[in-house]
Amino acid sequence: MVRKADPAVANAVEEKNIKGVYADVESDRYYPLGPVGSQALGYVGPNASNNGESGHYGLEAFYDDYLEGPTSSIGGQDLQLTIDPNIQIEAEKILDDLVVVNGATGGSVMVEDPQTGKILAMGAYPSFDPNDYASSPVANFLNPNVQAVYEPGSIIKVLTMAAGIDSGNVSPNSTYDDVGYVNVNGAHITNYNLTTHGPYGPGTTMSDIIEHSINTGAIWVENRMGNPTFTEYMKKFRLGEKTGIDLPGEVSGNLSQLNSHSPQVVFDTSAYGQGISMTPIELMTAVAGIANGGMMMRPYLNAADTPQELGRAVSSSTARTVATMMVSAIDNISGAPAISGYSLAGKTGSAYIPNPKGGGYLNQLDDSYIGFGPTSNPRFVAFIRLNTLPVTALAAESVVPAFKNLAQFIINYYNIPPDRPDTATAGQ
Repeated sequence: MVRKADPAVANAVEEKNIKGVYADVESDRYYPLGPVGSQALGYVGPNASNNGESGHYGLEAFYDDYLEGPTSSIGGQDLQLTIDPNIQIEAEKILDDLVVVNGATGGSVMVEDPQTGKILAMGAYPSFDPNDYASSPVANFLNPNVQAVYEPGSIIKVLTMAAGIDSGNVSPNSTYDDVGYVNVNGAHITNYNLTTHGPYGPGTTMSDIIEHSINTGAIWVENRMGNPTFTEYMKKFRLGEKTGIDLPGEVSGNLSQLNSHSPQVVFDTSAYGQGISMTPIELMTAVAGIANGGMMMRPYLNAADTPQELGRAVSSSTARTVATMMVSAIDNISGAPAISGYSLAGKTGSAYIPNPKGGGYLNQLDDSYIGFGPTSNPRFVAFIRLNTLPVTALAAESVVPAFKNLAQFIINYYNIPPDRPDTATAGQ
């Protein structure tokens, strides 16, 4: 028996009028957008007993009972998603082009409404066509946004800064003397641009740390608040635990190394996003909390769900302060993804990839960027990641322009009015 046969073949079989061989029509799942959103959707295929069909991976698996119904005579229910097809299509187009141009091994993209947790887009490269899933490797079915962890790099600095300010150990007006490096437990940690820029010197501000992505600045903030407080706030941002998104197979990051038995170097590197792992959805949920005035929201894809608060990570005043620093990281840096008339907040992250064969790091990077806006009333938070790039690749040259294109599309699509129409942004 051949299922889902080509219509031309089925017609030819019927015309032959062969005894015992016939063609019939039955209802089946069809995905009109092909590979678009495939990791979030999953697919319908033969069940474990091979006597029917069931959902595999993604939403098809998570809501299989709901979609299938209790019996063959009592049909299942429809499932309406929070995903906006237009944003999904554009986000995946931007991602696909980005991966190809930069020679990355893969990538992922997400867009969320930070005020509700609604997922507006979720995609990954490489993807697969759920209408023809058998032609793709099983690895493509997995959703790296929820089923794989990575070290995020400097995006974590906004959470470190939020923790320092919210705990009262630093203030927006605090300064320190940046000498460009820190020696701790036998490790020599430098700013990523020490050889080209040199130290930032005395009077380096908290906003400078975010704007220029200063590793030693993140370490200084962590040291000021102390390891227990830093760990407490990483947990307040719900890093190291599942978000509860309605997708199967969600994994969580790992904060186990942030304990009293670990050397100080572990906390210092974690403060700027190395040696600490999480899923992209964990990271986006945390930064969406900054966009949402400090309140964390559960991400979800079933439009019938209602928004669910996960708890407050930081105060609303701390969230506004850090958001302002993230705006400066766009406004005041050449090449940043500024859009004239709009107050956008963002942060880059370039991180070395852990060596899977035992200790240390590969000479390769993951580049990611996360941003939200307009900050006066955030309508979206967007995340873009590229996997396995040369060590010379920086997020500012890869994912940053892609974020700008995606943000501009969303602003135009939603017809979002400018929140500072008289301001010409310096970074444009």
